[in-house]
Amino acid sequence: MPSYLTITAILFALLSAIFWFLSSRVNFAFGFDMDKELNEAMSKASKLNAWAALFTALAIICQAVSMILGL
Repeated sequence: MPSYLTITAILFALLSAIFWFLSSRVNFAFGFDMDKELNEAMSKASKLNAWAALFTALAIICQAVSMILGL
C-alpha cells in the first residue's frame, strides 16, 4: 500500500502535468501591432509554468521525504 506521501507526490505530479498542458495550449498572437496580446499570452503561459514547476518541486520533496523515512 502506497504511503500518504507517495499518493501526495502523485497528485502533485498530476497537477503539474495539467498546468504544463494548459500552458502549452496558450495561443500566441503574432503580427503587426499585437504587442499587448502577445505580452498577455506570455504572462499567462509564464504563470501556468510557474505553478507547474511548483507542483513538480512539491512532488519531488514528497518522494524524497518518503524515501528518507523509508515509507
